[in-house]
Amino acid sequence: MTGERIFWPVTVFLLALLTAAQVVSILQECQTYDEAVHLAAGFSYLTTGDYRLNPEHPPLSKMLAAIPLLFLKPHLPVEDASWSNGNTLYFGAIFLYLNQVPADTMLFAARCVTILWTLCFGLVLAVWTRRHFGASVALLALFLYAFDPNIIAHGRYVTSDLPIACFVFLSTIAWATFLSSRRFGDLLVAGFALAVAAVIKFSGLILLPIFALLYLIRWWQDRKLSFGHLALSLAIAGGITFVVIAACYGPETVRLTRGGAPPDPLAPRIAGDGWIRTGMRRAASFLNLPSYSYLVGIDTVVRHDRAGHSAYLLGQTLEKGGWWYYFPVAFAVKTPTAVLLLLLATLLIVAGFLRHGNLLGQLRDLPFDWYVLVVPMSAFFLFSMQSRINIGLRHILPVYPFLFVLVSAIVLGSPFRKALPVLLAAVALLQVAENVRIFPHYLAFFNFPSGGPARGTDYLRDSNIDWGQDLKKLKIWMDTHGNPPVCVEYFGMGYAKHYGIPENSMPKTWEAEKRSKLDCIGAISATILHDVYVKPGQFAWLRQLKPIGNVGYSIYLYDLRKPRAR
Repeated sequence: MTGERIFWPVTVFLLALLTAAQVVSILQECQTYDEAVHLAAGFSYLTTGDYRLNPEHPPLSKMLAAIPLLFLKPHLPVEDASWSNGNTLYFGAIFLYLNQVPADTMLFAARCVTILWTLCFGLVLAVWTRRHFGASVALLALFLYAFDPNIIAHGRYVTSDLPIACFVFLSTIAWATFLSSRRFGDLLVAGFALAVAAVIKFSGLILLPIFALLYLIRWWQDRKLSFGHLALSLAIAGGITFVVIAACYGPETVRLTRGGAPPDPLAPRIAGDGWIRTGMRRAASFLNLPSYSYLVGIDTVVRHDRAGHSAYLLGQTLEKGGWWYYFPVAFAVKTPTAVLLLLLATLLIVAGFLRHGNLLGQLRDLPFDWYVLVVPMSAFFLFSMQSRINIGLRHILPVYPFLFVLVSAIVLGSPFRKALPVLLAAVALLQVAENVRIFPHYLAFFNFPSGGPARGTDYLRDSNIDWGQDLKKLKIWMDTHGNPPVCVEYFGMGYAKHYGIPENSMPKTWEAEKRSKLDCIGAISATILHDVYVKPGQFAWLRQLKPIGNVGYSIYLYDLRKPRAR
């Protein structure tokens, strides 16, 4: 009953802290690598009905983030060659930085939309968990959510990572509600939630096999369901998804259905070998599918995943490819220590429970709510491990909400009551301590066991720590240190001159004469310093020196001044 009495005050307090941390920290950061692209693309969809920009991501979250810009009325530079030739990164940069509306104004307005997503998601997480597991479990899960640096970090950027996590969770609980009630109205809600996930990110389509697996588990527990009902239910959910996709690409759908200039066929665009691409090509040819933007986007993502992406893990750099263990490593070093502690306790409790009696019977008798948490979390994690695009923990962000509820429910429901106060005190202390320690540099979070953010580059790079977000912090460092001359090697799409930072580059390892003439503070992004996205060994000479500090853990500083200047 104590949890029930304090549920709403604590929920409001936690969500207020979460929002404050996001707003205060985001004001100190410039755009991350992808934000201008997402923002320009979303604004172009809304104002032109043209979906040429950033086809590898569906449009919904981008359009929602761009809605505040309709009131700010920035100029969309469609007259620039980058619009016609599809140079998305350049188009996003000039849209953001060469506009009559200040870049920081547009960014903050759009980021507030994602922060609103994060706030609403936390509220839904708490309310659903309270209904199914009790108020105490809900408050612990919400505490883990609100103080998770990864949630705080990605819940403030103009990207699709937090929105897809939200709708993977919402779709799953809506489908579970339908499986329990078997009401047609609940099926429509689940189908709509699935459709929204599918137009936020293509990975949302993994919900279809997750839905099927949850249905089969429910059928295993309750034989009142049937395979025919499963097929019909998935067909209805798929039909709703089809309609929502058509609506989300409305102008293009209208042009296609009204008999305008016929689009090119999709099949010739699907190049490459392998059974997946061959199957896609044959299906597209058989159905005579057009080059519809959603289908082109799926092909783009599949092609990207097949080719792989430049990546770094544990001291090894790949120009193309990936590792099956990338996300397990990322999970181990970037999940808060308190959550790992609760996960360990959960595994011990579950092992003890399953050790006695008939295992199959125990699993069959488990309340369905436990499968609602375990199945999507496990499926999404395993699916991600197959990917060759290894650039950030953000790609498994949908795992975390399920995990927060699962560990909270099992630990608080365990029979070990005497140890519970000590465990919860340790969890609270660790979660708050790691959060406070990393503020306001949430993107660069690494947990205590990994050595913290100072050791982060030993494990991961790119959007795990350095996504080009710290130009504004570099300028603050320069101001507080007397504005010394700086040489900058920056990974990102921020515009250095916009923040008053000179664009003086640093020489490469093989440029010995230029290196001998250096007289500046060297500022270099961690991603570039360690040969990701650049020629190997390009800055090996700099790695041999000891940095004098860092900015936001993502930009390393070296004193390369002549002795007189020092």
